[in-house]
Amino acid sequence: MINSFKPNDYYATILADQFDSLKQTLNEPLVVRNQKLSPSPRLAQILIGVRRAGKSTFLGQTLFEEGYFDRASPFFYLNLIDERLGDLTVAELGRITEVFTEKYGETHGEKYGETQAWVFDEIQVVPGWEVLIERLTRNPKNRVFITGSSAKMLSREIATSMRGRSLASEIFPFSFAEMIKAKKIPAGVSTPQKSARRRLLKKQLLEGGFPALLTIPKIQHQKLLQQYFETLFFRDLVERNEFTDIHLLKAFVQLLMNQVSSYFSLNKMNERLIAQGHTSSKVKVAEYLASVEDCFLAFPVSLYSPSRQKQNVNPKKVYWIDNGLLLANSGSTFPGIGRLLENFVFLELRLRGHTLHYFQDKDGSEVDFVVDQKSLIQVCERIDDPTTLDREVRGLTAAMKRFDKKRGLILTLETEQEIQSDSKHRIDIMSVAEWAKSKELAWLE
Repeated sequence: MINSFKPNDYYATILADQFDSLKQTLNEPLVVRNQKLSPSPRLAQILIGVRRAGKSTFLGQTLFEEGYFDRASPFFYLNLIDERLGDLTVAELGRITEVFTEKYGETHGEKYGETQAWVFDEIQVVPGWEVLIERLTRNPKNRVFITGSSAKMLSREIATSMRGRSLASEIFPFSFAEMIKAKKIPAGVSTPQKSARRRLLKKQLLEGGFPALLTIPKIQHQKLLQQYFETLFFRDLVERNEFTDIHLLKAFVQLLMNQVSSYFSLNKMNERLIAQGHTSSKVKVAEYLASVEDCFLAFPVSLYSPSRQKQNVNPKKVYWIDNGLLLANSGSTFPGIGRLLENFVFLELRLRGHTLHYFQDKDGSEVDFVVDQKSLIQVCERIDDPTTLDREVRGLTAAMKRFDKKRGLILTLETEQEIQSDSKHRIDIMSVAEWAKSKELAWLE
């Protein structure tokens, strides 16, 4: 049902309540994220990412550092996921901005020459939101921030009316470097310090990096992550896309969880769903996959090839947004430390904006990650077994020849060494904990 306009005091109360809640969040001990937002006049800064990754808190930290909380009156902050707002139209959202301006406008802008911050949280729920945002960005005294949990919806509007008026960034759950900061683990190279980082890595491999886990007892982690997943499933998959066959969708998501760090194809997924007794189709499976990617739950990775057709016809590999979220909701299926480690490496690369493919040679030799078409990375839990080491080295050497590279990287849980695969190619072996311990990943070209 479409809202009718509410009294000004009604909207003002919601704005005040939400702003106070944001301030209260920032009064708690928080981890400063490694990402930074630079002032960008006339450009809306858009943060997108999975729910509960910390987008709102990150924006609050940014505005706190820039002094917006020290002013005599608040900046505009509105979280659109609030039952009191109902199903807002863009006209009603514009009216809420007018209510704020009428109450606080004289203490900003013309009077003090200050910029005004406008923060819209989860804005994708308001159809036509881009028209209002575009208007606000015309005023050079406005700094506009918006967040959303839909890559598709935001990218579509950015590509049309918001083109040239926005900068988009992605926010993920905590990286390993941010978790090191949160746990106050020293950055030294002594054996005890390296051991502490490896223990933390093994913990994050199983628990993931959602910020709220740092503030609650471990016994509550699984329940919280299950609640996160339920919200993602019903709000971002079922309701947003108006899916009606919930049982089929749940079965698809479960199959996709079971394939973490592994190959999958739409045809085989469809066949498996039909074998389970569901009424499925390849078109439906493709629609589900696009929707899962849209809400940042999972990410398909294609074969590296100059041919787009070859990328499309070959199987993809799938990775999940967070190991903890995956394990808390995948039932009794445990993918194994090796696949969790590969998923972890994917996330460390993806959250830093790298473009990723996998490599496969004609003889079946494989490399897990081709990074920005420049760096080659294998991930393996352990390489103690000579057969395992030979397989990993063979795949890397084939890829180095294909890409004309002189070195490749194998990431493991603990091993660190250097080997020469032949007279022209060198392979470095690093522990994931040492590779990912800093804001900038080690070794990458």
